[in-house]
Amino acid sequence: MFDQIELLGFPLHNPFSIVEQNDEAIVMARDLTKHANKSVWVKGYLIHVKRTSTSTGQSMFFGTLLDEEGEWLDTVHFPQVAERFRFRGKGVYRIHGKVLVEYDCVNIEVDYMHKLDVLEDPRYSEVEEVKAESELVTNNRRKNYLGKSNKSKREPQDISIEASTGRTNVA
Repeated sequence: MFDQIELLGFPLHNPFSIVEQNDEAIVMARDLTKHANKSVWVKGYLIHVKRTSTSTGQSMFFGTLLDEEGEWLDTVHFPQVAERFRFRGKGVYRIHGKVLVEYDCVNIEVDYMHKLDVLEDPRYSEVEEVKAESELVTNNRRKNYLGKSNKSKREPQDISIEASTGRTNVA
């Protein structure tokens, strides 16, 4: 999945599988109408942000996100909130706000938002062998049951260069 994000700019699979999980109760988009005029926590993958200005010239935003079930979430970020909690690029955001239902259109008026941390990319993590379990454990505590290691099998070598000939010697 990290290759997809690096090459395409977005994942082809569930982006929620690579963010750190927490135990807070999250409301899904399909259940938002049951929570009209109440404050809820939602989690969504950012699709698009529309920046606009108020009549006084202050910036505000409209966000479009997908929840874990692939349903659409629409958010409204009024100037006071837009100034304090900015969008920080593509990714999964945890959002708290009031559910607004007007003419069958459901929005969340945001009062708090932050981008969730992504798990460490296993391609670049340091790996150490655990003798007791015959498995590999990365520094990010993810387990590799395939038995493949990211560490180089070669030992470091001493290299010297002769000043007179410019010849490289490997010991």
